Amino acid sequence: MDSDIKDKINICFCFSDIQKSLPFEWMIEQLNFTKFNLILVLINSNPDSAMVEFAKKMNLKTYHLSFKSNFSYFNLIFRLLFILKKNKIEVIHCHLLKANLIGLTSALLALVPKRIYTRHHSDFNFRFSKKGIYLDKWCNKIATKIVAISNPVKNILIQKEGVSNKKIELIYHGFDINYFKNYNENILKTLREKYNFNNQFPVIGVVARFTEYKGIQFIIPAFKKLIHFFPEAKLMLFNSKGDYQNQIEALLKELPTKNYIKVDFETNLSEVYRLFDCYVHVPDSFDSEAFGQTYIEALLCQIPSVFTISGIASNLIKNGHNAIVVDYKNEDQIFDAIMAILNNEALKTKLQTNCKNQDFSDFNLNSFNLKLQNLYLIN
Repeated sequence: MDSDIKDKINICFCFSDIQKSLPFEWMIEQLNFTKFNLILVLINSNPDSAMVEFAKKMNLKTYHLSFKSNFSYFNLIFRLLFILKKNKIEVIHCHLLKANLIGLTSALLALVPKRIYTRHHSDFNFRFSKKGIYLDKWCNKIATKIVAISNPVKNILIQKEGVSNKKIELIYHGFDINYFKNYNENILKTLREKYNFNNQFPVIGVVARFTEYKGIQFIIPAFKKLIHFFPEAKLMLFNSKGDYQNQIEALLKELPTKNYIKVDFETNLSEVYRLFDCYVHVPDSFDSEAFGQTYIEALLCQIPSVFTISGIASNLIKNGHNAIVVDYKNEDQIFDAIMAILNNEALKTKLQTNCKNQDFSDFNLNSFNLKLQNLYLIN
């Protein structure tokens, strides 16, 4: 990672509000350091976060920018401008809202020739934040390339936000397939003791932020019905924070406390999925998810699942083949699908077998990273 070799390209990865992210770690690990000098900019990262520890292990030059209020935008733009100039950055790649706004604006002022951001959200701002639409359009305007992570995202950029097709690169997320197909039995045992020490059955799993479009408000009433048939059922809610928290907390109060657990954050994703007897992910519209990594993670872990079709699911999920598909915002169908999985061993086996045999070649990690790095190299 010698930063003095002149024929290398100086690149900056800029992330915001990330405590840990396996995809970002994989992206960094597979960067070709014979071609690139990398600096990492973390906005609002906890100094003790897993992402910071990862950066230390990789011996990356890392900058931390603390975002305290909306007034921080102006200060951080000029601080990052100085960082980009100091490190002679030629390519910046930004991820998530604050990083996009601060990183791309700083890079524009610093005359960084390649300004790239990955669009990690879909139609969220059209539904929930009109101001956000203008912020997206600003990022679209000043970026030289936009990575769309699914066809729905690409369509929104073109059809709703007026972005030229020439500016967009469609690149699906890449996955370390072996990470999810394998797991550590000792870690799994520890997690069971931690989150299900009474060995309750069945365990219904959710891995989603507490935000409205994730549809958790339809899972909880379905689970409430399930308790009548399985009094010891347990609902496990991972990533249990978000802007819809008050509404979800109100629904959870209708459940006995022994029947659910909330977990803010857990690093061992492969083992987390294997805690579940049934997994449920039900975004509330076709365009809600920009991608939906959890679809692929659950399939790789071969967990019988109940899904709505959103984001990348339209490429992958076939009802009754590798998951049970339900209508949007339909707690009755969610309940029926969970019951079908729990009460039909043949169906459960069929879903798991087809997940095991699924073709994930479109989401190969090496291919994903090569496409990104080619994007950095193109003149």
